[in-house]
Amino acid sequence: MGKGRTSMRKIREVLRHRYENKLSTIKIAGICNIGKTTVQEYLLRFEAAWLKWPLPEKMTDEELEQKLYPTQKGLPKKKDEINFEYLAQELRKPNVTLALLWEEYKLENPKGYNYSYFCDQFRKYCKTLNYSMRQEHKAGEKGFVDFGEGLNLVDQKTGEIIPTKLFVFVWGASNYTFAKATLSEALEP
Repeated sequence: MGKGRTSMRKIREVLRHRYENKLSTIKIAGICNIGKTTVQEYLLRFEAAWLKWPLPEKMTDEELEQKLYPTQKGLPKKKDEINFEYLAQELRKPNVTLALLWEEYKLENPKGYNYSYFCDQFRKYCKTLNYSMRQEHKAGEKGFVDFGEGLNLVDQKTGEIIPTKLFVFVWGASNYTFAKATLSEALEP
């Protein structure tokens, strides 16, 4: 966690060392006991605020802070939030990927998040979900059956592509699995 902003007294000291004493960023960092990048940030903020050294005698710390750290007004609005619940529901559909959902998101929000950040945020959301449901099964009492999309077969004589269905059976207690590709979901005669 960050330390927060330095006091205005220390910022004034940084500015004084830079503009009166003409010291380098590294020397100022050592004297003021702050990081070199922090010194650079204060100097950049000072220049961006169009302030001149020496500061006016009547300028208070609050006024200086307001100049160096302007309020959020005028800054671009926050990027549109991602609807994670919608994404999770859509991913359950067949042939839907996170990349496809990101493309959809970018069409609606051209200035939205990049793909890597989008995926990171979705993964963080998924970690907050609790998918587990404890079930106890007696051996041989229950089995679970489902059909899914299988592989495609190619008839060697005609070159015809034949779609298959994947039959899956799992015993409840042991989780032993049986899988077989079939031509249809119908019962065999």
